[in-house]
Amino acid sequence: MNIIQIVSDTYRADYMGCYGCPWVHTPRLDRFARISTRFEKTYICSFPTVPARYEFLTGMVAFPTFGWEPIPRDQVTLAERLSDCGYRCMMIADTSNLFRRGFWYNKGFHGFEWIRGQEGDEWNADFCEIDPGSPPEKLRSGWQHNIYQHRRNTRMRRYERDCFVAQTMSAAGDWLERNYKGGPFFLYVDTFDPHEPWDAPEWYLRRYEKEPWTGARLDYPKNGPANGLYTEAELQHIRNLYAAEMTLVDKWIGRLLEKIEDLGLLDKTMILFTSDHGTQLGEHGIMLKGWAMYDSVVRIPLLVYHPAIKGGQRVGTLVQIPDVAATILDAIGTEGLEELNGRSFWPVLTGTAHTHRQFAAYSGKLSPDLEQLFAGVTDGEWSLLFYGDGRPDELYQLRVDRHQRTNVAEDRPDVVKRLSNRFLDFAREHGASAEVLMSLEDIV
Repeated sequence: MNIIQIVSDTYRADYMGCYGCPWVHTPRLDRFARISTRFEKTYICSFPTVPARYEFLTGMVAFPTFGWEPIPRDQVTLAERLSDCGYRCMMIADTSNLFRRGFWYNKGFHGFEWIRGQEGDEWNADFCEIDPGSPPEKLRSGWQHNIYQHRRNTRMRRYERDCFVAQTMSAAGDWLERNYKGGPFFLYVDTFDPHEPWDAPEWYLRRYEKEPWTGARLDYPKNGPANGLYTEAELQHIRNLYAAEMTLVDKWIGRLLEKIEDLGLLDKTMILFTSDHGTQLGEHGIMLKGWAMYDSVVRIPLLVYHPAIKGGQRVGTLVQIPDVAATILDAIGTEGLEELNGRSFWPVLTGTAHTHRQFAAYSGKLSPDLEQLFAGVTDGEWSLLFYGDGRPDELYQLRVDRHQRTNVAEDRPDVVKRLSNRFLDFAREHGASAEVLMSLEDIV
């Protein structure tokens, strides 16, 4: 059985048609969902981009001990485990954080292709005039490097096929054309889009805005509190920019899915589509993914296709990112799953089990100084958010308040305590130090 895993950075589940969104256009992934199993309650674990990739590529939980750093030399990766099972492993990615500054997250792959130029990738050093197009206070921190570098990297773009996601999915399709007769193989495809800066071709934005935008350029907005910083028109424009980028990504992932079908691989390939986290676009007065762990950030899409499993199923049990690697290994019948932190949801896929995790915990890397901490935990019914900077806990009953608007923490201290203990137990189980646990106990 071949395996293809597609990861799209910052792809919100609730902005997809197959997850109930009525206005964002994602027809190709919606079509793929109809032949796949759709997981309704997939949550991140470790946050953000790099720690999540660590979990995808190792099946291990990161945040109690591991953060934005290279994969350790002695850490066994999913690719190494699959190689031991006779798989040819290939990575194709434009997510530059996987490779820049010595990170090299291709550990264990037989080959990799890095599509250069995303965000702040130091790729193009041409002299050129660049206008940020927006007041600095409305731009994300680090914009002087990231925006200038991104625009320098993309200044020669002429056609849609020059967009990063188009290059990445096309490269993956080309690799499959050259290798579809071989096997088994593991193809890991990772695109940074629709992560900001949002620069989909203009005709994608026209689907959401009929008139040209004449205000400030807001493709790379400020990460954090947004109240009073943007007008309502600017907030809607930001959402439209993001939606246009999502539709662009959907288009080119769809092209790769068509190539898989054209090559006759559907009857012998397991295909997974997911993301590392979502983002916030003004909800709760917050922009992008910092500051709080609402479901718009921590709940992600997960579509799993397998030729032996009937498509169109919807699964409501909790799963998390480390579980993906464990499931891939379980699906091919390999041993050693007990060495992973992730738990295989293969029994749920095959219908021999109907529940998986009892709760999901998520956070950035834990350290003794937790002043910058924002984290959370859910059991699927309740969602608890807590902070290291003195902000009060937030508790939401998701069944009746899926947009998390009514904080009931003061009314249900019993639920707050139960979920807090779940988070502490999870951190303890996965190696958090005694010093970190003492700091956590003072917060949760």
